Amino acid sequence: MQATPDYQSPPAINFNGSAEPLEKALLSTLLDSPELYNGIAEIIEPEDFINDSARQIFAWIVYESKRGRSIDISLAMSHFSQTPRLSSYLIEVGTVFPSQDSIRRHAEELRDLSMRFSMIEMLRESSQKLLHGQLPVDQEIAVLSKSLNQTNVRLNAGGESNQSYKEVGKAWRARLAERAEKGGIPGISTGFRDLDQKTTGYHKENLIIVGGRPSMGKTTFSMNSIEDIAVNQGIPALVFSMEMPKEDLYERTIASIGGIDFENLRLGRLKAGDTEKLRIATEKLDAAPLYIDDQPALSLNQVVARATKAKRDHNIGIILIDYLQLMTVSKHFLANLNEGIGEISRGLKQLARDLKIPIVVLSQLSRELERRPDKRPMNSDLRSSGSIEQDADLILFVYRDEVYNPETEDKGVAEIIIGKQRNGPLGTVRLGFANGQSRFETIDQGGGQPTTLPKVSRTERVKHDKESTSLASHHGQQAAEGTPTVDSSGQELPLDPQQPYPDIPF
Repeated sequence: MQATPDYQSPPAINFNGSAEPLEKALLSTLLDSPELYNGIAEIIEPEDFINDSARQIFAWIVYESKRGRSIDISLAMSHFSQTPRLSSYLIEVGTVFPSQDSIRRHAEELRDLSMRFSMIEMLRESSQKLLHGQLPVDQEIAVLSKSLNQTNVRLNAGGESNQSYKEVGKAWRARLAERAEKGGIPGISTGFRDLDQKTTGYHKENLIIVGGRPSMGKTTFSMNSIEDIAVNQGIPALVFSMEMPKEDLYERTIASIGGIDFENLRLGRLKAGDTEKLRIATEKLDAAPLYIDDQPALSLNQVVARATKAKRDHNIGIILIDYLQLMTVSKHFLANLNEGIGEISRGLKQLARDLKIPIVVLSQLSRELERRPDKRPMNSDLRSSGSIEQDADLILFVYRDEVYNPETEDKGVAEIIIGKQRNGPLGTVRLGFANGQSRFETIDQGGGQPTTLPKVSRTERVKHDKESTSLASHHGQQAAEGTPTVDSSGQELPLDPQQPYPDIPF
């Protein structure tokens, strides 16, 4: 048996020793040919210099260059004449021969050394936190992942970042051909025809904000949209429900999908035709690629980590977050909540771009709008509106006049107000609101009434005829006593509370 040769690890990098010649060469070249700075500005930063004297001199070169001032070794010596340590270092730099042809290579080598050093420090700090259990594992992974992503961005800095219109046009024509072949709208359908016509759907890499005052139905509206996307379009969707437990959210979804009165469902008081609706709705949801995470008060890092994992595991095509102000703000912004919310909205916009999917985020609105005669929301009503409005690609507000005016002519009607659309028009879309069934519906343009858009179709409901017959028999005592199970128009009435309910189909 052959002996395994001893493995000897390579010697550790001497960062100071490796960086010193690169730092002096860079400074010598820039002091001789300052116009070359623009060619390496995206690659190297003052923080990449390990020697403190070199770092300060490079920072001065950057400062002067950005202001268009002259730079040379004499001006540098004059500027730092009161600091012997820096003057001595400049004398050493002056003995190094400038190398204009190698300046980019020198900058890249120094940047790589700096990144190695930073990563070692980052991993050392993380290992200490993991060793002592200072942070949950998923949070620490998120922090490491974010740092590594930033490192990767820096590694690619200085590369070719622009494209000619000819190249952009080639990619656009391919996308146009795909749209023409697919037909319909270019984005993911919202599930509401009229809203799709205004917005062309939810687009990849977009941050969509849905705002509304309490009781307006912003959660119901957004969940109806997600239900359609997952159930009818088959696109995997992830919901972060930080306000409502997953079982409650599921119950509302069953009411919406099945067209079942939510209050009856909540009390377990099913009507004769509801059992088949319930069975079909549960089958639809069982088959739908819809995923729920109901842990409250998640931080941005936690959302990023969980969303990234869900994208990898389930190929998530859209994310809903309910809602923005319930997320945990970074400890750095505890003294300024607006800045903390701004950090979260920027992070969610970046997440949408990284995952290349739309992210829908619900947001509270300021109470100030209650003081206005017209209480329809506007962008300035968004809490921390500056950051949210800037980061959002699409802003939708949910408004129902009957909440403020019980005698309004618009009972059962909701307005979806488009407050911002980066690539489309503003405007308002009217939808029907079936509060009992926890859903919004497209309004029939002919009669101005909500169309019947049962998620469980009429064809599917025909299947329950036999069950309805058996249920009528089951409740024959009610009929004999003169208590019908339907009214004169054929509308099913709730069963007598003293009678047993229909069997639940599972």
